[in-house]
Amino acid sequence: MATLHIEIPDQKAAALKSYAQAQGLAVEKWLEQLVEQAAPSSAEPPVVEDDRPIWEIFADAMKDVRMAVEIMIDLGSPVLGEQR
Repeated sequence: MATLHIEIPDQKAAALKSYAQAQGLAVEKWLEQLVEQAAPSSAEPPVVEDDRPIWEIFADAMKDVRMAVEIMIDLGSPVLGEQR
């Protein structure tokens, strides 16, 4: 579990604490419930809209991938376009 630290004005903190207490909760628990309601489910990844063509998306995703390219040459096979 992560801890998040936020700074808010004392007057706002007091108001939040009062509201939470009116709900019968500690302010931390009340805020935790708010986050649960507002945050998307962690089981569902966010949908990202991307209008780029697929080849641009692929090229961007692969830009840092290093691949060894091997060219195999069979000297006994015909070259493209040649007839035997």
